[in-house]
Amino acid sequence: MAAGALAVAPLGIYYGVEARPYALATLVVAAAVDRWLAWQDRRRRRDVVLYALLAALAPYVHYFTLFVLPLVPLAAWLAASPRRRSDAVLAVAPLLAFVPWLFAFGLAHAGADSKAWIGLWWARYGALGSVARSAAALGGAGEYPPYLGVLAVATRGAPFAVAGTVAFGALLVAGAVAQARAGARGLLALIGWLLAPVAVPVAVSLAGLPVFIPGRYEAFALPAAALLVGAAATLRARWARWLTWGVAVAWTAMLGQTVVAYLGTEVERPVRLVHGLLQREGPNVGEVLAVGFTYAPLRAAELADATGVPVRPVPPALAVHPGWEQTSRPVDAEDLPAPLGRPGEVWLVSQPGDGFERWADAQDARLVAAGLAVTRALAVGDLRLKVFGGPATGKALPAAGR
Repeated sequence: MAAGALAVAPLGIYYGVEARPYALATLVVAAAVDRWLAWQDRRRRRDVVLYALLAALAPYVHYFTLFVLPLVPLAAWLAASPRRRSDAVLAVAPLLAFVPWLFAFGLAHAGADSKAWIGLWWARYGALGSVARSAAALGGAGEYPPYLGVLAVATRGAPFAVAGTVAFGALLVAGAVAQARAGARGLLALIGWLLAPVAVPVAVSLAGLPVFIPGRYEAFALPAAALLVGAAATLRARWARWLTWGVAVAWTAMLGQTVVAYLGTEVERPVRLVHGLLQREGPNVGEVLAVGFTYAPLRAAELADATGVPVRPVPPALAVHPGWEQTSRPVDAEDLPAPLGRPGEVWLVSQPGDGFERWADAQDARLVAAGLAVTRALAVGDLRLKVFGGPATGKALPAAGR
């Protein structure tokens, strides 16, 4: 059941396909906790050495692992019998390896403008709102951006989102009860592992340093959540076991339909097609203005196989961080890049449903005001491509070298 929970968890799939460190950090944390629990049980030196190496590596993969390690090993240490003081030191000591990075880069980076959007998000939702959205994300009902298709129960409507979150919470409670009745020594570590990625960052944010938004850092708790869901199947009372399996099947079925739908969306195909078109017509294109969530994948495709055509984000702040918080603020004139004036067409690429429609419309108007006219309009999957030529004749601008 634990394996099944991980297989259909939208949060795990979301970060499993994203080229960022969340999935790797989750693996490193899980392996570190596993070796620590092995050390507590068997006292083999190789286990504590592996824990130390993994715990030292984890913050370099993603600094948010500091909110999980060493809290989870310390929770296991509190439940250990006999409790050795040296183990408490061993749980913390490997994290000292992160100190050089912290002083060389981390402290300066923490106050950078690139993190300001987290504060804006936190001010909008606060502690209770963040915790509620974290529970929804773990339960498979998170608010995922539309460009990922139907990768959330929330896309099926509020009743499904609430039902998914409640069912998942019931499975976690049932798993904790089963572990407690079985006298499992790792229960306190599992509970700490489940709560730490949310509770600690929320506490830090409440203290005046907003560092938390829901829907991503909960990924570090996914292994613990899956283990508790699996433990729910071991309740001794037959009626409780049948009820638990019934809830688990219903929850898995709700998530399963979203996973099946997501697998058929081919989210990368439209970007590949647009960039393939750019490769073919590159000599006639002066620049590409990519709106909202179209920017990051198009820029990545251009870096991987360069055409030499500038790809610029709309709004420009997306070059720093492609965050959802941009969609909630008003469009400013500075968010609309003026044409570079390079010979050739101007391509405007957007994605209806990603929350940046206002920017696409405003950028369209800005190009028209600059004297350009739409010569072609294409739909490529869920992407929209408008080709602007000029000036106001409906013809493409002359290509470079012609």
